Amino acid sequence: MKKPKKAWKPKSAAAQIAAHKKSVEATRKRDAHPAEAKAKAVKAARATLAAARKESVKVRKWSPDGDVALCSARAVAESLRIALSVPVSDEEVLALHWAAGGDDDAGASLLDVLTAAQAHGLGGFRPQRFECVAGPLHEGSERLVLGLDLPLAEPHAVLADCGRWWSWRERYSPDVFAGAVIDEAWTVTW
Repeated sequence: MKKPKKAWKPKSAAAQIAAHKKSVEATRKRDAHPAEAKAKAVKAARATLAAARKESVKVRKWSPDGDVALCSARAVAESLRIALSVPVSDEEVLALHWAAGGDDDAGASLLDVLTAAQAHGLGGFRPQRFECVAGPLHEGSERLVLGLDLPLAEPHAVLADCGRWWSWRERYSPDVFAGAVIDEAWTVTW
């Protein structure tokens, strides 16, 4: 019998900073050469920050077919398709999902998928810019990639455009996602 997973809790900023400082100090003590020590400290700091970011970002992982939890990658692909009329194949979406660090069950965060799209491209294009939107959202005001908490399912990602939400290549009224809570929203400029 599997053990139940612990509830996810983000690390505080103070804990992240303390872990980072500890890692940098340990690296400096281990290395005798200043140039090597600096390079290793930078590498350790990047790894620590990447781990901290992964712990503090919610993974989107709902999948209607149950094969691979890649709704974040699909929502970003939909934003490209709607913005530039560029069709994106399932293989490209899956490659983006793997590039973002997703796996079959764990899914990937929107931030990781957008970062991977900018680094590796999608359908021959790379996002010029993306940013998290803060504050109240006005329905239909702009095209947004949304991170949702669904009441009876896993966290999910959709594309909001002109008052409709695109999920798994299908257009829905937001009412279909009754009870969903939008906990993050991203603008993407292709």
